[in-house]
Amino acid sequence: MNEQRTEHLVFMPCSISMARSLLLHGNTLRELAPIDIPESFPSIRARAILPLMIEGLELKLEPLSWLWYVIDIKKRRMIGELILGKRKYDDHMLQFTFSFDTVDSEIAYAEDSVDWLLCFLTNTKVKYVLTEMKEEAFMAKAMLKQKGFHCFEKGGYIQLVRKIS
Repeated sequence: MNEQRTEHLVFMPCSISMARSLLLHGNTLRELAPIDIPESFPSIRARAILPLMIEGLELKLEPLSWLWYVIDIKKRRMIGELILGKRKYDDHMLQFTFSFDTVDSEIAYAEDSVDWLLCFLTNTKVKYVLTEMKEEAFMAKAMLKQKGFHCFEKGGYIQLVRKIS
């Protein structure tokens, strides 16, 4: 595996075998895994891209979407996921979304996750990263603005964009 860590978190990319296990044998995986995997994983969004990821990884194509699981080291529990999606013909722009199993996990680890993501992307050809969220996401919006993201309003949603240095 190609996992990466911070002081409190492990970021684990979803492999072909993990994607297949999550789709086909989720309950067995939960029983046998060395960490606690909540029933809420994978999210509906992640389930939607898993078949495309499997196909891309089998064909050894650079995936248009990457799925990373966020694991709390201390609790030995999967607490979140980061979904990264490239635009089809633009290697320099990457869209991301993150979700956590609880509000407490999001409050505790969203900032660490964004810091890791920005650091990870400095070693790629990505030049801009963006995310969209509802206008009501005040805490996430404030945290991302503090991280250098610029905010644009789009009819009920906000788009946050940041240049990768």
